[in-house]
Amino acid sequence: MKNNWRKLTALVATAAFATLGVSAISPAEAADPYVGAHITLVSPVLDAHNTSEAVKNQAMADGWVKNTWFGSGLVYQRSWLPVGSTVKLVYHVTDDKNKPLVGQTVILRCNKQYSVSTAQIKCNGQLIKAATGAADGGRVSATTDVYGNVTFTVQNLDTEGETQPAAWTDAPVISEDGLDDYHAQFLPQIAGEKPDHSVITEFHYYTPVVTDPAMPEVFPAVATALQAPALLTGTAKVGSTLTAATGYWTGNPLPTTSIKWYRCSAAGKTALTVSKPATAAKCVAISGKTAKTYKLVAADKGKYIRVGVTATNTGATRYSISATTTVVK
Repeated sequence: MKNNWRKLTALVATAAFATLGVSAISPAEAADPYVGAHITLVSPVLDAHNTSEAVKNQAMADGWVKNTWFGSGLVYQRSWLPVGSTVKLVYHVTDDKNKPLVGQTVILRCNKQYSVSTAQIKCNGQLIKAATGAADGGRVSATTDVYGNVTFTVQNLDTEGETQPAAWTDAPVISEDGLDDYHAQFLPQIAGEKPDHSVITEFHYYTPVVTDPAMPEVFPAVATALQAPALLTGTAKVGSTLTAATGYWTGNPLPTTSIKWYRCSAAGKTALTVSKPATAAKCVAISGKTAKTYKLVAADKGKYIRVGVTATNTGATRYSISATTTVVK
């Protein structure tokens, strides 16, 4: 019954038809669209070991670039997710000198135009239609953070899916009419397909079955890795609030982070990748303070504040400790 409904829906749709550290920038202050941005998918970590027909699909992408349909450097990857799953797509955005672009509005094209994407999905909570030749299924936007990163949440709503592959590198089983395929395609952009250097990601949603050997977890594990350290923003003055940026981390699954705030009697200008400040730094953990914000109190006057971050996934636990603030006034 569901497949019949999906076929009818797709046919109708096709016939019908889109003061300290780096200060954060709010959506209201978002920068003008940058022309020539480089956008890469950093989470989940996808490579030739956990994507379908990596060489063949990248060759297609290279052909699209040659035809001037997309900007140079386009990456195209297919991978797998079980039906009903939710995944966070994290993109890293830089300028032509590889410097992070902060405060850029990134548009995620969900069920991209022409992709024949038929999976039922939500992007950042917005219900997305099937793609058509004339339009994307839907678009959502978000603003890059102090690391040049932006995150989108994609939820699959299907209860049945494609045939589960035997291995991550297998090709999906495509039906003759394409209407029994449960996949979704995503393209982030800032200034458009041609000026951006971006990435197309396509997930095929499968119905899990017992196989021998079985498919591994949602994505094969990749250990936690630190790409950019923890940062503090705010004014070092009693009564003011400091905000921690917890670092730019990668890994499968996406690492989770926890925070400790430290009160120090010596300045520390170098961000560290250890579990806690060295004894020589003369820092003491502030009891009970584990949120991303900390309001400076009288005991902080004349001291220096820094934050420590622990990031962990199934592969590894890593650390980052920010540089200290200036002396608290």
